[in-house]
Amino acid sequence: MKNTALKPMSRDKYDRFVKTIPAGVCLFCEYKKYQITIHEWKYWVLVQPISPYFTFHSMLCSKRHVKYLSELNKRERLEFWKADRQINEAYKRAGINKVRLQLHIRHEGNKSGGPNEHLHIHYYQFKKGDFKILLSKNAHKQNMVKILSRFF
Repeated sequence: MKNTALKPMSRDKYDRFVKTIPAGVCLFCEYKKYQITIHEWKYWVLVQPISPYFTFHSMLCSKRHVKYLSELNKRERLEFWKADRQINEAYKRAGINKVRLQLHIRHEGNKSGGPNEHLHIHYYQFKKGDFKILLSKNAHKQNMVKILSRFF
């Protein structure tokens, strides 16, 4: 089930949005309610960030609440590599080259003020100097569901 109610938003709108989420809620564990789904596997889900940092930005999230790769079981690890291959292939087929992958465990979000510590992997197109200006002001205007979902 894809969440069609959520739309990508600017960082300001996102900051207001996360304040409405009850304390203790993990935005990734409850991805069907709080994320924009591109594609699902058994143990992983690819989402378009609600407030993307970069152009062509997506995130692969474990469905089970884990903090580290080392906590994944064998099936989750095997499926991670399958999903990663498929995501990279989808980006290539969409004409998006030089895809960068970043592992994260912390995600700020919910009105408790504390971070959600849930493993997620960011995918986006690498550009020279992309660490100088991390936030793209127009990244929320891209429909990564439309761009990538046709390749799965």
